[in-house]
Formats: sequence, structure tokens, C-alpha cells
Amino acid sequence: MRALFVLLIPALLAGADIDQLKKDCETGKQQACLELLKSSDPRVRKAAVEKLTDQKVLAEIAVHDPAPEVSRAAAAKLTDQALLADVAKTAGDEDVRESATKDLVDQAILAEIARTDKAPDVRRAAVNKLAVRMILDGTPWDGKAANPEVAARNLAGQSALAMIAKTDSDPQVRQLAVAYISDQAVLADVARLDVSSSVRVAAVERLLGQEPLAEVVKTDKDAGVRRAALRNIGGRALRAEIAKTDPDPGVRAAAAGPAPPESHVYHTVVLTLAEVRRAVTWSAPILKVINQRMDHLQVSRRGWEFAVVRLKVAPGQGYAGVLQGYCSAVVDIAGKEYKSAVPMQQMVADSDYECPFVVPQSAKLATFRIENVTFDFP
Repeated sequence: MRALFVLLIPALLAGADIDQLKKDCETGKQQACLELLKSSDPRVRKAAVEKLTDQKVLAEIAVHDPAPEVSRAAAAKLTDQALLADVAKTAGDEDVRESATKDLVDQAILAEIARTDKAPDVRRAAVNKLAVRMILDGTPWDGKAANPEVAARNLAGQSALAMIAKTDSDPQVRQLAVAYISDQAVLADVARLDVSSSVRVAAVERLLGQEPLAEVVKTDKDAGVRRAALRNIGGRALRAEIAKTDPDPGVRAAAAGPAPPESHVYHTVVLTLAEVRRAVTWSAPILKVINQRMDHLQVSRRGWEFAVVRLKVAPGQGYAGVLQGYCSAVVDIAGKEYKSAVPMQQMVADSDYECPFVVPQSAKLATFRIENVTFDFP
């Protein structure tokens, strides 16, 4: 793109000339728009960008224009994936790199940006988009795939997320990566070793194994992390021990309270089907508020839609804890199964939840499953 850089050298344009160029550019004459890029006025250059169609020129502007409002406007018009990748990697403006990253589809490039970009917000955008691409690719979160290419992308994506969750310098980026990780061994490592208590809590909330949870509740120095671990610990003997020995009164009280089901399956609670609705775009929060910011997973796909099943979780007898589990699948009348579009849900009794599934528009759904519980649609 070096050959185009001359276009971005501001130059003085005569008043009469620039007025005519503006009129010509407004009507879509590309050469006039290119001439306007020589203006020293960012407003003139930005107006020219709005009418430009050449992707290479737009990419050059996105990377090199000294005015942020101009470079960001150019980045917003990019659709060419190769140029988007170049801009996402090389633009000096953080917002330009973030904008380009959000429009990328290549999982390998997204993983590279998530690992290497110097700005935490760009890395966060890359982590989010990487997970969305895995969902739209049909990548199963349990690590299994019949298609070898999909299986390889799943392995690479999960490996990238695991590395980010363990090594990123920003705790918010690590916490976001944890929200998408399905590997219980990785989650156990993060729950034990991360220096940030908020990241450890995020990992603990996704842990299902009783042994790593027991280690956390016995050894973590942060009372909030220990309380989070208790929400998923069903061992009555361990809870009784913690209720007596933990130095924090809040942890002791939590340990003395109702325990979740020890098996971590849903046979101890009642899930009732509230309704089924369909949406072209599905959006839901994936993390708690972090520093007054909320992260959302929002995905859409042309020719497809999300069947969103709304649930009411009712408590079983004597149960008042928090559950984690998968919104497993929906099955159509021909027996074809469609996996969930989210890796995991955390459910609390007496609350409503949504499980989204990517399905063809023509699909006639018959069955909905969560773990070992099955609902038949009326």
C-alpha cells in the first residue's frame, strides 16, 4: 500500500477547485474524492472517505491518515478480509484496529491479534470475535467434530483462549477468555494460579469438578473466591469443615447453607419450558459488569436464525444453590441435532434463562435437551 501513501500528504487546494471537487465527489466521482484526500482539513478528507469505494485506498487511509476521525471512517468502510487483517495488525490508532478486528472472520488471525495486540480493548474484541466465529463455524464446545477441519479449528481456538486466559497482562482480557473456555483442566489452573481474584472467580464459576473446587475453597486467600467455589461444592463433609474453620464469617455462613447437587446434573431440579421464539440475531450478556462495562455475545447469520428457548428454573426439594451446565441441543422432526450457540449457562432457581441454537430457517423443532433432561415441544 506504499504507492497510495502520496494521497495522504496534505496539500493546499485552491478555494474554487476544492468547491468543485466537493460537488464532484458528492456525486460519486472517485477521482475528485481522491483529490480531496490532499486537503489539510480532516473534515474534507472524512467527507471524501464517505464517498470512496476503492478498498485499497480506504485501507491506506485507515492505517496512515493522521486524523483519527478520518482513519476510523475509512476502517468502518472496509470489507476486504485481507485488507482488514492488515489494518487490524498495523494501524496506529487503537480504535481503528478494534473496528477492523470486529469485522474479521479468520480464526487464526483473530487468535494472533488476541495474543499480540498491545491494546487490551483490541485483544478483548479479538477474543469475543474468535468465540463468535467458532460458534458460527458450528464448532462444538465439547471439542468433538466429525469434520477434521472444524476439529482442528476448535483445537486451535481453544488453545489460543487457554493461552490468553493464563498469560494476558490484562485481567479483564483473561476473564473474558475464561468465559469461553470449556477445558476443565485449564479452568482449574486459572482458578488456582491467577493473580486477580476476579479472574479466579470467573474460572471457579465454570468449574464442575469437586476436587479442584475443594482445593480452591481450602487454599485461596480471597474470601470472595472461596465463596464462589462453595456455590458449586456439594460435599457435605467438606462444607461442614469449612463452616467451622474458615476465617471469614461470610464464607462460614455460605458453607453452612444449602449445598448444590453433588452430581452436578439436573435431576435434582425441575426445568420447565416457558416458550420457544425465533430470532435472526441473538444477544445476551456473557460476563458480569466489569468496571461499569458489559460484554455481550451477539451473533447473526444470513440464511440462518437462532431458535431461542426460554426456560424457567424451579427449585427441587431442599435445593437453593447455583447450577452450571450446557444448553445441549435441539432436535428437529427428522432427528437432526443442532448444538447450542453458547458454551455454558449458569442457572439459579426461580429465574428465567435463554438457550440459543443455530438452526436453518426451515427447521421444524421437536425436542430440546439440557444435560439429561428432555422436553418435547407441543
